[in-house]
Amino acid sequence: MDGGALASGFPVNNTPTNSLAAIEDSTHLNNLNKQNMISNLMIEQILIKWVRFLLTIKLKQKLVYISSLISKTFIIEKL
Repeated sequence: MDGGALASGFPVNNTPTNSLAAIEDSTHLNNLNKQNMISNLMIEQILIKWVRFLLTIKLKQKLVYISSLISKTFIIEKL
């Protein structure tokens, strides 16, 4: 172990342990994490809207199919 390195407040690998730089790095990482979470939420909202849209289209297709079956059945019964 390097006594000079330890006395200066830095461990042997020369990374600050409790300094302003470490606090700034931590704050920067927290900000990046928040931005990432916001981005993920936005993507999630877009995907939810897209899935709802696709489900609505699928439901409309099924309703049209069912209504066509009902109308065909009704026409056949009339004959």
